[in-house]
Amino acid sequence: MKVIMFMKFIRNFLVLFVAVVALTVGGGLVTGTAAWAATTGGVSGTVVAATGGAPVSGATVFLRPRAGGPGGGTAGTASDGSYSITGLAAGTYAVSIRAVAPYVHNYDAGDVTIRSGAVKSGRTLKLQLGGKISGLVTDSVTGAPIPNAKISACVDEGDQCGDASTDTQGRYTLTTLVGREGDTEGLFTADYMVMIDAPGHARLWWGSTTPSGYPGALVHVKAGKTTSHIDGHMKAAH
Repeated sequence: MKVIMFMKFIRNFLVLFVAVVALTVGGGLVTGTAAWAATTGGVSGTVVAATGGAPVSGATVFLRPRAGGPGGGTAGTASDGSYSITGLAAGTYAVSIRAVAPYVHNYDAGDVTIRSGAVKSGRTLKLQLGGKISGLVTDSVTGAPIPNAKISACVDEGDQCGDASTDTQGRYTLTTLVGREGDTEGLFTADYMVMIDAPGHARLWWGSTTPSGYPGALVHVKAGKTTSHIDGHMKAAH
């Protein structure tokens, strides 16, 4: 009986609470949600490629209060590159974008100032294409191309790596990095260590003076550009 009476009390309390939430603003009746929306703002727009302006889907836009502290918001981009973040308190926010390959994360996409009760539309954000590493892998004795060789490139003093495999002609192009949490992006401007593995051949660090020397030479990659002729001439394994 006590349980039933308590449940009735909770139900009646909720009904009363919903009724009280209605607020009179400027002589008109608005709900609590509408009143809350009137004191917050937002921003909407499109994420596009820095070169060519193609829409970028699958990216994530982050807004963080420039002054620090809690608040802000996030939104993913749709197939047309559009995004919308609402429910933001008035203030200035730092904008950043987590990309998906072949684009590079943009950790400083500028600031946006939010005003209460207004959504700032048409804010275009840009992402840069990542770089590429390409080359040819062959047998050092016969000169024959080696298919299905695995090429791994890791950021020097970093924890992001990417892989590629050679085709039937021994050629490869590496374009994607994978982060610790599984997120992907293009190759950003940095120095990379490149390692090549192939069936029946000794592992090769690119630029090494010995067949299995570590770490070899670093390969410099610039976002939006291709670093080519990172070739591997591999010796048979013993």
